[in-house]
Amino acid sequence: MGIDLGRCGRNAIFGGSIYGPISGAWYGALDQYVLPEDPTSALAVAAKVAADQVAWAPVLVTMLFAWDLAWNGDDLTGGGLQKKLGADLLDTLKVNWSFWPVFHVLNFRFVSPGDRILYINAVQVLYNVFLCYKASERESDDDGKT
Repeated sequence: MGIDLGRCGRNAIFGGSIYGPISGAWYGALDQYVLPEDPTSALAVAAKVAADQVAWAPVLVTMLFAWDLAWNGDDLTGGGLQKKLGADLLDTLKVNWSFWPVFHVLNFRFVSPGDRILYINAVQVLYNVFLCYKASERESDDDGKT
C-alpha cells in the first residue's frame, strides 16, 4: 500500500482553498462573538467547543464528503450526497467527537487566535493517524466476521 498522490493532492486543494479560509473565518467569529470580554474563561471555552462540535463539525464533514464525491465524479444532486450522509455522517461525527473536544479545550484556552489554524493543522496530523487506526480496527472487525 503506497501513498495515494491523487487523494493527497485533492485534500491539499480542499484544505488550501476551502477549509483554511472558511475555518479561519469560523474561529475568528467564535472569538469575536462568543464571550469576547472573557474569551478564555471556562464558560467561553465550553461554548466555543460546543459550537464547534455541534455547528461546524457537521458542516465540515458534509463539505468533505461532497468534495470527495465530486472529485470521484459522483452526482451530488442525484442523491449521492444524501446517501453518503445517511450512511456515514453520524459515525464520522462520533469519531470526531471522541477526538477533537479535548484538543479544542486546549485550543480555545491556551492558543492565541492568530495561531489557531496552525495548531489545528498540527493536531489534524494526529487526527489523521487516529482515523487510520479506527479504520484499521473496523477492517479487522469486518475481516473477523463470517
